[in-house]
This record gives sequence, structure tokens and C-alpha cells, in this order.
Amino acid sequence: MDLVVEESGTLRLLRSRVAEENPDVVHISCHGRLKPQPALLLEDEFGDSSPASMQDLVLGLAGHRPRLLFLSACQTAMSDDVVSSLVWLLVQSAAPAVVGWAGSVRDHEATEFARFLYRRLAEGEPLAQAVAYARLDLLSPAPGFQPSTAVGQSRDWHLARLYLGPTGGGILATGRQGRRGGVRGYAHKAFLNRQKQGVPVAGPLEFVGRRRQLQSILREFSKPLGERRAGVFIHGLGRQGKSSLAARVADRLEGRDYKALVVHGRYDAPAILQAFSDFAGGREVDALVKAHLKAVEEDPENLQTALGELLEGPCCQVKKDGADKVLERPVLLVIDDFEQALEGQQGGGRHRLKSNCVESIRATLKAFDRAATDSRLLFTSRFQFTLPDARRELANLLLDMPLPPMEPYESEKQAAAKLKTSEDQVGGAEARIAQIVETAKGNPGLQDWLFRMALENPESCARCLEDMAGFLEKGEQPDEQEVLKFLEKLALDSIVKLLSPAQKEALRASTLFQLPVPQPVMAALAQAAGLSSAPEDLARLSALGLWDVYENSFRKGGSAVAIDPLVRPLAGTLNENEERALAQLVASELFNG
Repeated sequence: MDLVVEESGTLRLLRSRVAEENPDVVHISCHGRLKPQPALLLEDEFGDSSPASMQDLVLGLAGHRPRLLFLSACQTAMSDDVVSSLVWLLVQSAAPAVVGWAGSVRDHEATEFARFLYRRLAEGEPLAQAVAYARLDLLSPAPGFQPSTAVGQSRDWHLARLYLGPTGGGILATGRQGRRGGVRGYAHKAFLNRQKQGVPVAGPLEFVGRRRQLQSILREFSKPLGERRAGVFIHGLGRQGKSSLAARVADRLEGRDYKALVVHGRYDAPAILQAFSDFAGGREVDALVKAHLKAVEEDPENLQTALGELLEGPCCQVKKDGADKVLERPVLLVIDDFEQALEGQQGGGRHRLKSNCVESIRATLKAFDRAATDSRLLFTSRFQFTLPDARRELANLLLDMPLPPMEPYESEKQAAAKLKTSEDQVGGAEARIAQIVETAKGNPGLQDWLFRMALENPESCARCLEDMAGFLEKGEQPDEQEVLKFLEKLALDSIVKLLSPAQKEALRASTLFQLPVPQPVMAALAQAAGLSSAPEDLARLSALGLWDVYENSFRKGGSAVAIDPLVRPLAGTLNENEERALAQLVASELFNG
């Protein structure tokens, strides 16, 4: 079965994907409602609620009439004496066959029903028969159709409804081969720096999760001058997907005629200015770069003037001619892997910039902070930085965006995206897939590496998984060279060595918790372990990526903190008496947090 996933949750991007793919089946999984009017509860690109009515969905299908539209959302097939169901409305206007749910349905039952239905459709059963038997499979699975998880007795099996128009139904799967020669988007490499084939990232169809971070960045970028920050700063441990997230942001903005510029490896003033000519091009851009380049080479402070003219000139906003050809466009300037420009430790527990980068980054931040432009600035880095300027901290001009490990459901989605073809490619063992997800601990780069190895060399993968298990459980030095190379790239040992003795004790104390806890709780724990209450001491652990920062699920606007799972083996362990003593000290703070 050919499968393409659009995970944004927005109708605009669904419309683009449908127009591009021309699919036989459109399956939408979300929440739904009957009143005040039937609608799917979708989101806009910033994560805010954006209900889609029948008229919205008809437009959202971009004039395409799929053979089957499956609204896997509660109440989509419900109606009453006044309001017709969303499914009924859509079968008259959008698709010849529509499936929905006549009530509220539990997620796992909706998932299992879809699995049963598509398996039957793929085997060539007519649509009406496949729906009928999929309902029965959910109630009482036939041999070979067992649920993928222990869901217990089905409560919602009878709520699935199929509506057919005059031309609806029949066999949907009429062939045995996919529409494409290969699985598009998985075989080729994607790059953040596309022109120079540099900075490999997850391709559009491999990238999953990170939706809330993506929405927060786009929301910040949408603000007008005076309300928005100078840019966004994504930071986190190595291989956490920072560059891939930046590439995803670039993809979204390129849909609005933005141009992505990438600065990587060199962060001096001439390199930043030259990026405009290398990536954006255009007669006016090239002329401005050429006019300022010599002055910028002589004095990096001149970069602010040059960028100001570019950002408020040809890179200010989209301009088109009468034929709708883009003449000028704003840019997204991505300064990637910025930790290469950092060294040492300074106030606030953050790294300072190398001397040859100070003036160039200072000029860049000031230019984006002051320019009336649609162009935007984005950094990715392992570590946070400090850049004082007179009486203010320029790093605070950026929206801080910590990137923690993936949530379990995101890890599972990444695994599913990686295994579009067949589980036989990883030995046919679901246990192996689950083992890879568990071993990766939410680190996208590690999980991707393990899956690639499982596909290419299953025996080597088994040895690496065994070595990683020993490292995660006991901190044992791996024997496998491939594992050693990967861990060396993360440089976890080197990062831990940057800590003071008191900070190392605080890191060890934080192993008390398996889940993120509110920041005040972690601060109290660190102080109980002997760390001073100075903000820079506490900030140091987060600034280095050793403590991951999450959104506080229980208190809006707050943050939660946890030791990174890959750092935990290097932090040391607590004995039973230490655990008991620390738990007693922070129990009341945890209760209040």
C-alpha cells in the first residue's frame, strides 16, 4: 500500500498534499464534533484551534474526489433532528464513499478498525463488505486478524458508519503494484544546505513529531516588529534533530515564497554576508553584497549596515510581477551547528563566542532585531551562549527553544516512517523494532542509525544493541567500534567534564527522577546535593544539554526538567540511603510543583 502522511494538522497543508498526491483514499485522524455545526477539530499552523466545516473540507480536497474519505474522528457520522452528520454532507459533495464514527470512540479502537479495514481493502474486498467485516473483526477478531495490542472487549465496534453515493463502493485495490517505482522521499538524502549538499537531515517523509516546537517557532515568526524576537535559538544534545527541525521550518516558510540561507562551519562576517549571494541571488542582492563585502572584511561591525539594507530592501517581503513571477523574497537565515563558534564558560553557565565570531554575530542579531522585514533568523546549537553588549545580553533577543528527546509516541512514529516497506527487512521481529526504540531513548539520530544498521547488517545491529544496553544500564564502555564512534560524536564524556564538582553532584542527584519534574523541584534537589543557589550553576546543566527542558504538563507556562537518558549512565548512581534522603527533602516541593 502506498502511504503518504501529512502530520501538520492543518487544512492548508492537507490541501497541498492532496493536490500533489491525487490519492485514492484520504484518511483524516483527529477530533470531531456535531454541534454547533458538524466539523473536524483541526489546527492552524501555530497550533491554535481551527475547526473545518463541510465547506472547508470540500475546498481542502482541492477539487479532488477520492474514492474513499475516512473521517476517523468522533461524532462525524452522528446526526439529530436538526443537524445532519458531517459524513452525510460530504458524501453528497466531496467523495462517493465516506466512513465516519456515529459517536465518541476510543483511540485504540479507531486504530484497530482502520487496520482491519485497510487490510481487507488491500486484499481486494469490496468496500461495503470490508467495512462490515472490519466491524466484526473489531468485535471478535478472526484468525490472522488479531489486535496489535491487548484492547479487551470492544465497546465501539458498532459505531463505524459507511455512507455511499451513487458511484461509491466496489473494489478499491485493483492491482498488486504500487503507483510508484520506489518509496518516494526515503531513498534520497535530504540536506539543510541543499545547494552544497551539506548538513544531512531527515527528509520530508521521514520527519515526524516536534509539532509543538514547530508551531511555536512559526507563531514567533508571524509576529510583527516590536512584538517578535530577533530570532529563534534551537538547542539540545547532539543528534537530537535540531537541523532537521530547522529544515522543516524552512520547508514551511518556502511554501510562502521564503528562501532558506544556511551558514555552517564559518560564522565570520564575510561568510554570513556571502550567504545572501550564494543562496538568495538576484541582481539587487548580489549588488548589495558586492558593495559591502570589502567594508565587512575590513571591519565586521559593518555587517549590521549591510544586513539592514538587505533585510529592508530586496529581502524585505515577497514582490511579484504581473505574471505572478517572484521578483523579491524574504529569507530564513539559518546559522547551523553554532556550537562550533563557541568556547569556554562565562556568566549564566553559558558558552562565550570565539573572538573571530563576536562582532559578526553581534551585528547579525542587532540587524534582525531592528529591521522592518519579513525575513527571519534561526540558530541551532548544542549549547547556549552569552553575548554581552553594553548593558544588555544579546542572546536574550532570541526565543529560547530547548529540544528534548522525542516522546515515546514520536519515537514510534519515526520507526513507522522508517519501515514503510516490510518488517521482514529487520528480521521480521517486532521485538527488534521495540528494542531499537527503547535503546534510542528518544534520540532521533541514534534511532535512525540503529534502524539503518538493522536493515543493512542485522548481526552487527544485534551486537550494537547489546553494547548500548550495557552502556545505558551500567555505564559500561562499549566494545563495538561503531557504538564507540557514535558516542564519541555525541561527546557526552567531554561535556560532563566541563562541570564543576558541585555541578556533577547535582547531575548525579537528578538521577533520582525518571520523569521530568518542575524546575523548582530540580533546583531544590540540586541545592540539597550541595550546589549553590546561584542561577548560573543551575543554568549550566541545561545550557550544556545535560538536563532536558520540557513543557510543564501540569502548570501552564512553567518548565519541567529531566536528566537526558543518554547522559544518565555517566552521571553516577545514588544508593538507597541517598535516594531516601533526597526524596524526603524535595517531597513537599514536588507536591506543590
